[in-house]
Amino acid sequence: MTSLEHDPASNPSLNLPEWFSENNSDCIKVIDLVGNIVHMNSPGLRALEIDSPKSILGRQWCHTWPEANRSTVLAALQEAATGTISCFRAACPTAKGTVKWWDVKVHPVKAADSSVVHFLVVSRDITDLQQAHTELQAEKEILRLATEAAGLGLWRYTPHLNQFDFQNDLACDIFGLAPSCATLTAQQTLRERLHPDDEERFQAALQVACAGSGQMRFQGRVRRPDGTFRWIELFARVHHPPNDSPLYLIGTVADVTDRTAFKENLQDAQARLAATMDAGAVATWTWDIGKNCVIGDPNIAHLFSLPDSVASEAPIESLLKAIHPDDIERVSARIQQAINDRAFYQESYRVLARDGKYHSVIARGRVKCDETGVPVQLPGVILDVTLQKEAEDRLHASEVRYRALFDSIDEGFCIIEILYDAQEQPVDFLFIESNPAFQNQTGFRAEPNKSMLELFPNLDLRWVTLFANVAVTGKSARVQDYVEPLGRWFDVNAVRVGNAGSNRVAVLFYDISERRQNENDLRRLAFTLAETDQRKSEFLATLAHELRNPLSPIRNGLQLLRLAGDNAETVARVRDMMERQVTHMVHLVNDLLDIARISSGKVELKKVDVDLKTIVATAIEASLPAIQAKHHDLNVVVP
Repeated sequence: MTSLEHDPASNPSLNLPEWFSENNSDCIKVIDLVGNIVHMNSPGLRALEIDSPKSILGRQWCHTWPEANRSTVLAALQEAATGTISCFRAACPTAKGTVKWWDVKVHPVKAADSSVVHFLVVSRDITDLQQAHTELQAEKEILRLATEAAGLGLWRYTPHLNQFDFQNDLACDIFGLAPSCATLTAQQTLRERLHPDDEERFQAALQVACAGSGQMRFQGRVRRPDGTFRWIELFARVHHPPNDSPLYLIGTVADVTDRTAFKENLQDAQARLAATMDAGAVATWTWDIGKNCVIGDPNIAHLFSLPDSVASEAPIESLLKAIHPDDIERVSARIQQAINDRAFYQESYRVLARDGKYHSVIARGRVKCDETGVPVQLPGVILDVTLQKEAEDRLHASEVRYRALFDSIDEGFCIIEILYDAQEQPVDFLFIESNPAFQNQTGFRAEPNKSMLELFPNLDLRWVTLFANVAVTGKSARVQDYVEPLGRWFDVNAVRVGNAGSNRVAVLFYDISERRQNENDLRRLAFTLAETDQRKSEFLATLAHELRNPLSPIRNGLQLLRLAGDNAETVARVRDMMERQVTHMVHLVNDLLDIARISSGKVELKKVDVDLKTIVATAIEASLPAIQAKHHDLNVVVP
């Protein structure tokens, strides 16, 4: 018998039956009254990966545990010393560093006079169970996040208690309940919450589900504390516990008021979330290698699409055929390797379950051998990690999409974390990450964990205040402003990353300096055009006046011609005057045409000398009617 030995004569109680100590998969130890290990069975040595039994003989049992757990071990020994069986669960690494979880029971062994002579310690490896518990908690958290994201409340109905329990805050809110009042009887639910026209349908749906249909779907109205009604949709499935405990319904509730208002056929538009997870996330199995017989629990039957009657005794081939074709060769080889090496077996693969879908599972087991070392059994567990795997795949896909967008956009993007001083005032921020366009937009590279003041020492602290306000209030901000250290205008969008309390802000920005310059140029051009247009209007008014001035002398000349009759001298003088005025008008029109040609670049304006006397005479002739009408005297002296 391979085990730790002690002098049986000095302590006859150490002569444990071999069937008890060696054929037991648990780690069995005998501890003396001072806490030393005096005996350990062979399975225990293997479980603790101890190569040499002598390395453990006489050692303090508590010293084989991590320091953090030693007080627990000593407390268990002290309790057992009083004659009471003590228990605890803790993690302890093997001799080779493999961390395992143990369920430990310390039994006091008494002499004939009832005094405790030593302790019998039975340690059971519960590593797989602990891992399964961790996985289950993770899946529960995934379910919680999924229900919150989908806006679903969770509830449970226990028929034999006639009681409703609303299991998250959203369910309480939908039914208008405070979390402290999250339990109602069915009568309270019908009388106080449901619309009177919906009570009968609700009760009928509940009874049909409990009587055998296994599912419940209900859409109706629930009364809010303010007296208004909201449309809700309930979905539930009956759960039958495996230990003959009373059945119960577990389901979801959603506020579908908005969808009801905008869609005539709610059931066609609403995607329902399955209300329950398979309570058996862990399935156990034992393969009798010699008989080729797998003994599994009902969850094995569900995962591997087997009838319940077959799951308790099925050849391994019936399980292997449910494994995904891409995985079967690898899984079969891994099983055979574990048998050949007499080693631990672990593999991840996909299996076609009863629901017609492939589930992601992790299988773990350890080969058991007989006294001759021949493998006889492969017991183990299977963990259904479908939800976790799907969540990981979605997260990975989301990360890939995010990175592709992050690296390809032209806008600068960065995530920053606000830094505060001792008075909780924002003073700086750290760059957490930035995209390649950040450097293109700013001319600087924002290295992770580098502060703003390190990168831009002269940057106005109002940017820190702006981003800190976004982090505190959760309200996004958009500004267009000039960044003096960079000499550029930027359009900046900022939004908080995470929930309230987060100090991180995402900033998206791009350089609008050229656009601002173009806008300024357009404004200047508009002002110039307006000024030019005004000058043209003034010029046209002046021109119209100038064109009208010769008309008075011409009209007066026509009257004089009628009055002069055959007076040749008067006719000649009037004709000369009229010719000068007409010539002046022709010059004005020609000037107007010249201005048009000058504006279009067809004529170049040149300065020339003109006869002042001619200009003065023309002006006097144009003004002569007005002078005569007022009886003015005009004296002209031209050098």
